[in-house]
Amino acid sequence: MRLLFCIVWVLLSFVPSFGQNKTARIDAHIHLYDTNRKDSYTFLNEHIQNNNSDLLNSHLEKDFLNVASSSGFNYAYLVEASTRREDNFWLSKMANESKHILGFTANLNPLDVNFKKDLDSLKKNLKFRGVRPRFKGLNFSNPEVLSHLKELDKRNLVLELNDLKDVATIANIYPNMNIVVNHFGNTRLKDGVIQDKDNYKLLLKEIAAYKNVYVKISALHTISGKNTAPKRLKYYKKLLDITLEIFGSDRVLFGSNWPLSSLRGEYNNAVQILEAYCKTRENLSEEKLFFTNVRKAYGLMNPTVPNFIELNNGELRLKLDLKRGGAIAYISKSDVDRNIVNVHDEGRYIQQSYYGGAIVNRQKEGQKKAWSPWSWNPIQVGDCYNNRAEILEYKKEGNTLYVKCIPMLWDMKNKYAEAIMEQWTTLEGSVIKVQNKLTCQRTDTIYGEGKAHNQELPAVYPISALNNLYSYFGDKPFTGEPLNKPKVVNLTSGFWGKYKNNMVTESWMAFVNDDNWGMGVYSPISTNFLAGMSRDPGYEAHDRATSYMAPLHKATFNKNTVYEYDYYLIIGDLKNIRARVYNLNKSE
Repeated sequence: MRLLFCIVWVLLSFVPSFGQNKTARIDAHIHLYDTNRKDSYTFLNEHIQNNNSDLLNSHLEKDFLNVASSSGFNYAYLVEASTRREDNFWLSKMANESKHILGFTANLNPLDVNFKKDLDSLKKNLKFRGVRPRFKGLNFSNPEVLSHLKELDKRNLVLELNDLKDVATIANIYPNMNIVVNHFGNTRLKDGVIQDKDNYKLLLKEIAAYKNVYVKISALHTISGKNTAPKRLKYYKKLLDITLEIFGSDRVLFGSNWPLSSLRGEYNNAVQILEAYCKTRENLSEEKLFFTNVRKAYGLMNPTVPNFIELNNGELRLKLDLKRGGAIAYISKSDVDRNIVNVHDEGRYIQQSYYGGAIVNRQKEGQKKAWSPWSWNPIQVGDCYNNRAEILEYKKEGNTLYVKCIPMLWDMKNKYAEAIMEQWTTLEGSVIKVQNKLTCQRTDTIYGEGKAHNQELPAVYPISALNNLYSYFGDKPFTGEPLNKPKVVNLTSGFWGKYKNNMVTESWMAFVNDDNWGMGVYSPISTNFLAGMSRDPGYEAHDRATSYMAPLHKATFNKNTVYEYDYYLIIGDLKNIRARVYNLNKSE
């Protein structure tokens, strides 16, 4: 990750989140296998030959929790060691069914004819986060292997490696792909002394220069060089010091290598050694090592934050998605479980989205080609690569929900915007009042200042089953004159329909079904709108087809701009939507 990413995560470490459990810990390197599945544990052959009988037993999630929970670990990240393709899909199933498994890394060969197919199959599981290719004879200096790694970069996946020697080459070619080096890069100790110390330091300094590289403080007892690993910090301290001094405290993460870790020492002892070490370092907290840095390296969701926060007043049911910046993700009648908000991808929902500064080509920094060049565009849900905004705070007070988040830059890969978004959402009858606030904290030198853009206040994506567009375009607003029903412009025409030059004189639009029931948006300061449909009418919340409408208002976002506005969503039949708009207009 780039410097900004690290700065943001330092910020997150000190901002309290309502309901967040500060003691949560994630083990970033465990293995699961079921010995009842034939040949599924062949990667253990060496240990089986050495009569390590305990490893012949199945090691599943419940077994890990029995060992690790006493040390505060209730979450884990899986790493596949088996070279069999089918074991990756078994691991995916285990992760998908678990609340305690936050993600997993597969073991796939970049030269295998099924490589891209397997990546896409596994990517259907959102917990699939990386690949560690471990195959005999696989050479990462081979240009063909290097070229195939672009498939990981394209899919926003992490590359895991056990050795240091090829890391710098890969990091230089793919500066926007996170790389995690396991087990200190496979270095070893002998009587507490680092073997080949000078070369280790040299390689570590080389790869530390790349901000997308992380080191896993893992397999601590295994690297000790002793069959019964020493139990005191003193034995490991020089290795830890060198690693931390070169790499820093923001790119190191803990992994146990369970159950192989049990061959030379106890799980709890490894954790105690590292807890003691954190006390000797001013800048390395247990929270960073055991939680924050793990999430940062793999792009994991915060497991201590619930998926949704909601309101239900007997007329409407409303949900905000806390895994996506607190954007409005669900609206339905209270007695009908049918969401009328399209949530197909991170660009949909009902969310804050702003534009500032010049349009810039940043493809070398991870900007997606389809969205290049692009302006500074903080967005509440997440970026076009499906990385999501981070919730800082959330709470429910009566019929109002409050959320605060750090938004993502839409066009960039896993890059937080230098801004804070806040949102107050109040449910009153069939009306949802939303107050939005953006606080810019930009330090960039690339976008400039002083450039005005049309802002979406907000971006609203109803389902395409609401396919009839209505508004009023006349010169006698708020007098009950007949409504206009414009043709719904399809995005295939090149852009949404434009309703500008003070054309939407009552400041609202609505998409409704053939019974004239649906969703309206009223923005008091907007008389220009965008609206239209992508693909076909008749589809629901998770489908690719969607309706769209956005009140527009021109504004300039400079580096320290603070911008606030209110808007209203109204759910009901067309007559009721307009009547509610009239009442709101009178009360202003």
